[in-house]
Amino acid sequence: MLSIDEALAVVRERTAACSGRPAESAPLSEAAGRILAEDVRADVDLPPFSRSTMDGYALRAEDAPAAGVELMISGEAAAGRPGREQVWRGSAMRIFTGAPLPDGADSVVKLEDAALHGDRIRLAGAVHPGENVALQGEDLARGAVALPRGTALSTAHAGLLAALGRGSVPVFPRPRVAILATGSELVEADARPGPGMIRESNGAALAVLVAQAGGTPVMLGVAADDPEVIRARAEAGLGNDLFLLTGGSSVGDYDFTPRVLANLGVQVHFARVRLKPGMPTIFGTRGDCAAFGLPGNPISCFVVFHLLVRPALLLRAGVERTAPLFFPARLGAAVRRLAERDQCLPALLALEDGEWTVRFAGWHGSGDLTCLNRANALMLVPRGPGEVEAGERVRVTPIDGGRGGDVSLGVP
Repeated sequence: MLSIDEALAVVRERTAACSGRPAESAPLSEAAGRILAEDVRADVDLPPFSRSTMDGYALRAEDAPAAGVELMISGEAAAGRPGREQVWRGSAMRIFTGAPLPDGADSVVKLEDAALHGDRIRLAGAVHPGENVALQGEDLARGAVALPRGTALSTAHAGLLAALGRGSVPVFPRPRVAILATGSELVEADARPGPGMIRESNGAALAVLVAQAGGTPVMLGVAADDPEVIRARAEAGLGNDLFLLTGGSSVGDYDFTPRVLANLGVQVHFARVRLKPGMPTIFGTRGDCAAFGLPGNPISCFVVFHLLVRPALLLRAGVERTAPLFFPARLGAAVRRLAERDQCLPALLALEDGEWTVRFAGWHGSGDLTCLNRANALMLVPRGPGEVEAGERVRVTPIDGGRGGDVSLGVP
């Protein structure tokens, strides 16, 4: 039985990347969440010219070595209307934020740091070269790679791409992810369950998670616990980039997932993970399709998606540089260990006294969907005797939970 780190290494090694897939063009307004299919290089310097970052006066720093210096005003420069005059020795030019730095000037003194007397200014202090100036090309030089191939585009990239003249960008196609839920006890979400029945929730949750990770969900519905019914749906599912089959992944009499996948020619790379929740997890491949047999319990399914499926989906989508899945955080309250398995628990992650601190969010087991409304992270509690004490470090990964839509901001 593999640890979660060993299982993740296998998933990343065996999942087919999308390097051979042709790119498509996405307008900038629709590019967030897509993966760049080629490097984007700067066609201009950024900034494209040296400019003032303040309203004030452009001058030569060597003319202002101390407070009390007086300089003659020689003209004016505004954004979009640069002045033609040059700043000569002993002179200064009125300048506004964003205006090109006039020839001869190397600094800008802020408006409030100079007193205007007619056509002259008196400086309140010394001025240093480069003060309040953004130099041409200091952010990005022309020809440099602004965003490398494999970058997962976010809303923060839109302004940069627009500044580089990119109204559209080449991106990889979205991976198609087939989702099939199994279980004779399941009914669709909008149906009223009869005795012994429950509404199917994994499919809806996985569809949202897939879309958030940049994939296109392909819904295959709900299949009863019948190997022939599951086989027919699974055959269709294996024609996609990823195939997620929930339920029936353990070793009970009605757990048909292992048998169905084997009969369809899927090469199974592992069938159990040393983790709670999520132990009965299957991963295999057939051709370029990565197939996952996920546990039927909702929290187990959610946990395994974040720890194993999402990394595979990102790789298939074209992400070539993935950040570490976990980072360390201080435990805010003691948590009991399990002797044989690591635990991955819903948690609350917050900055406390300048340090990331995490606490167990509480749950009633792996079927408790309500715990995700309290959580914004998952924390990994290593197996062993006794407890992990408050103040010790555990590994955490953010999730988009009920209170965690922005928790990833600022997380290393």
